[in-house]
Amino acid sequence: MRSEKAKKADRILSELKDIDCAISTFSKDIASIEAMIPPGAMRYDGIGTSDGISDKTGNLAIKLMELRERTVNMMDSYISRKIYAIEIIHKIPTVKHQIVLHKYYLQNLTLDEVAEDMKISYQWVSTLLNRALEDFFDCMNDAA
Repeated sequence: MRSEKAKKADRILSELKDIDCAISTFSKDIASIEAMIPPGAMRYDGIGTSDGISDKTGNLAIKLMELRERTVNMMDSYISRKIYAIEIIHKIPTVKHQIVLHKYYLQNLTLDEVAEDMKISYQWVSTLLNRALEDFFDCMNDAA
């Protein structure tokens, strides 16, 4: 069972995973929309040309621009949060705790993958993760 400190740290670090997943989804959506827009219907600046494009293409162009803008905004947030998380993780005194947090939250590996990669049991990874989250919380508060 996780302590309150570990739960709070998990919420903060899980936001990174959520933002990363959203950016990935938006990137796939952008590629899909770009594939639906006919060649020549978009100028190099991403703005649709007005000569002879259909409403569907115009709507796709608008959606594409909105998705690109949302993705850029998310990336800005993601980068600043990730830098902050990395700085806190590096302050954790136990290297194995750093490694578990990095692999699970920053590389988005599953606990099974972390266990395999570190050549330790799933249960031990789970224990290390809980301890690492408490360390993260403590280091985060020390930095504040």
